[in-house]
Parts: sequence; structure tokens; C-alpha cells
Amino acid sequence: GLGKIFRTTDGGTNWTMISVSTMISAQVTQIRYINQNTVVACGYYGVIKSTDGGASWTSITPPDPPNISSKQNWEGMLVQDANTWYVSGNHACLYKTTDGGANWTYIDKVKKVTGDCVLSNMYVYVPKTFIVAKCQMKWIVMDDNAATRVDFLSPPAVKSYRWDLFFTNANNGYSCANEGAIYTTTDGSKTWTGIKTPLTTDPLKCIYFVNETTGWIVGGSTILKTADGGIVGIEESNNKTT
Repeated sequence: GLGKIFRTTDGGTNWTMISVSTMISAQVTQIRYINQNTVVACGYYGVIKSTDGGASWTSITPPDPPNISSKQNWEGMLVQDANTWYVSGNHACLYKTTDGGANWTYIDKVKKVTGDCVLSNMYVYVPKTFIVAKCQMKWIVMDDNAATRVDFLSPPAVKSYRWDLFFTNANNGYSCANEGAIYTTTDGSKTWTGIKTPLTTDPLKCIYFVNETTGWIVGGSTILKTADGGIVGIEESNNKTT
């Protein structure tokens, strides 16, 4: 939402809205849970951190990247451990912290390969390697710090915009797109197969798996769940917000 985060303390039955608009003035794009107390999030013009389970937030926004005067729309976030995180945004901007957001290091190699683009939706692919979604319907894979490898990754052959990508291991992955489109790969993205689901035509924007078979895909007013690698619809229309 526009500078808003919703928090639940009863497993999703009730939700409380927390305004973070002084630090993230528009959309909150990513939220990452680190432990019971520590949560980090990013969005338009800000990166924020909570140390009390999301009840209150402080800004840990990185500095502006070199030679770029416009404010960053922070679109991607990857948490490797309690202190090591990456955030990414427009102008192929990529930052890393190893001390929980106290200090940030700018990584410029990505922009040299991709050009001026929006980086988002970072996920661990194999140890020390992660995926970054790129605007203009492309994806790149890089090693830790983008030190030696920054390569384009074969995407699903689909015309609609691919919002998210998630790999459960080095070979098996999922991608979601507009119009309820879902794609899966079993060979590390060399080939992709569409999963037909009549459940929605909403744009599906986010994927997350807790293991190799159980995961969720959400977008619009839709929440889809799988327990076996195939997508099954679930409804959560009775949630209450306060």
C-alpha cells in the first residue's frame, strides 16, 4: 500500500495498519522476516527496519548511488542471514550490508552488464548465488557481490510481464505473470512449461515457497497455494483490518 504495512498477531484473523509514509512515501514493495523481532522492508524512496516485530520502524535507507540524483524506488530485497542483506532498485542500483543496515556498499558491476534498468525480486538460487528480476522482461543471475558472474537467465517465453521468480532448488523454479499466468522449470530455466489454472485472471505478482512443494502465489485479490508443486486456490476473504 501507499506507505502502509499491515501487522497481525493472531495468525491473520485480525490486522492492524501501521503508517510508514514518512520513510516510504508510496508503495511498500518487499517485506522480509528475519527473526521474531527483526523485520525489514523497502519501497519507494526508503528502506526500513523494525526490531520489535513490526510495531515500530526506523529508516536504514542506503545513500544515493554515484552519479544518480533521483530518489531510488527500492524494488528488491534479499536476506542471506541476520546481518547480510541486499536491496535493489531503479538505475540497476544494488547495495549490500553486512551489519544489519548500519552501513551499505554499492555494487556497480550489475549496471555495467544490464544497463539502466529496474532490479527487483532477488532470491537465493544456489549457495552464494541469487536471482535478480530485471525490467523489460529479463532476468539475471549473479554470484555473491556480483564479483565474477553476472549473466542473463533464460526467462519463460511469455509476452505478458513476469512479476516474480522463485527457485526451490538449483533446477526447479516458478514464475508468475499477468492474466493469472504461472510457469515452471525443472532444468534451471533452460525450458519453461505453463501451469494452466482457471482460478484467476489477476496479475500474479509474488511467489514464495517454504520448501520444495509448498508455496503461495499472490496478486490482485487472489491467493493461490500449492502443496505438491501444482496450484490450488484458497480464499481469505474474511480477514479483518483495524
